[in-house]
Amino acid sequence: MGFFRGPNIVTDGLIYAIDAGSERSYPRLTPPAVWYDYQNGLTLGRYSVVNSVQPYTIRLNTSYASWVGQYQVSVPTAENYTLMFDYVADASSQLVIDNDGIDDNNWNATLGVTTTTQTYSATKATTTTGTINFYTRRVNGGNITISNFRFFKSDPVNNIVGSNPATLYNGISFGTANGGRWDFDGVSDYGILPNSAIPNGNEITISFWNEIDTVQNSSIIAGTTGTVQNLNVHLTWSDGNVYWDCGDGQSTTSRIAYTPTAAEKTGWHNWVFQKNVSTGEMKMYMDGSLKKEDTGKTSAIPTMTLVTLGRFFTNAYYYNGKIANTLIYNEYLTAAEVLQNYNAQKSRFA
Repeated sequence: MGFFRGPNIVTDGLIYAIDAGSERSYPRLTPPAVWYDYQNGLTLGRYSVVNSVQPYTIRLNTSYASWVGQYQVSVPTAENYTLMFDYVADASSQLVIDNDGIDDNNWNATLGVTTTTQTYSATKATTTTGTINFYTRRVNGGNITISNFRFFKSDPVNNIVGSNPATLYNGISFGTANGGRWDFDGVSDYGILPNSAIPNGNEITISFWNEIDTVQNSSIIAGTTGTVQNLNVHLTWSDGNVYWDCGDGQSTTSRIAYTPTAAEKTGWHNWVFQKNVSTGEMKMYMDGSLKKEDTGKTSAIPTMTLVTLGRFFTNAYYYNGKIANTLIYNEYLTAAEVLQNYNAQKSRFA
């Protein structure tokens, strides 16, 4: 019996994280849950971890037709949880999932599988706490590939590394694609994060995944002290640039800019924005690659009194597009760590 693990998201210095879907503080086990392989029935397994576990891809092989995959999760409180995954076969088949006979949670299902990728989603009100074991097997037909397997607390807004969740306003749409995502309408949708989500002091790293629907003057994340703009990710602006402001409005000690290509404005991308006050460095990454850096950026990161998601603090610059995963660190991640985070998440957005 073996198990599969893959690249993990960097957790050192992670102080705030919200996601629309799979990366939750629930479930988690110590040690973390894994996919167990019985009789060599599985091939290719990898997942990422942010206080929880998300396996991305497993394959139920025709070489073994009994129970071949076990995924173990912990339910700390009795409330609504969602099981979700994508599945496809190279020939008509059946996929069976079983939760080890825990009838009151009733996660059992038999699914018809075709060569067209499908998504399974089920939300249940659990009535017991503790461990749930999900077993998977294929019946007849061809190999079955399961991707983006996830099990999460059914709350669309949650800080997965602590308390203080975000609050979303004006009916931001939630979708199950890409493991869960929010869709901002570019007109009135926005969120409020706790002020503590932005660390004051010397170092910060902000990472998120997004897909732009309409290119317009937009703020993804903005932080203010009173009426002073002290942090802003403009993605994008009317002049075609992505601006990263951090520390002192739009001064020379707090801003860098990058002009993305047309391709970089379409589809899902992982953007990372950093500042190190001690060294004066500011950097901007996209999909694990450095796009812009500069020095002499020495203005301190002050305490914020308002932090917004998807708009500027003056009810302007609304973002039109999708956001799935936002991570904020009080550390200046290395280039290797930025790439590690990208690799840990990228198959979710392929």
